[in-house]
Amino acid sequence: MSRLAAHEFIHLQEHIRSESANLVAYQNMAEQSRDPELKEFIENQARECEERIRQLYSFLEM
Repeated sequence: MSRLAAHEFIHLQEHIRSESANLVAYQNMAEQSRDPELKEFIENQARECEERIRQLYSFLEM
């Protein structure tokens, strides 16, 4: 169990939810994009969101 204070845990959960919502939005935008360059940019943003989510979850596992 992590040694986070209650307010830190709540803030971390909120940030994970926000990043998860961004990820879903980026994935949906990428599916709808017809411009290859824009689609690649959006897919990169989605990958960065996934990495941030993994990093945030790692704080919960400490």
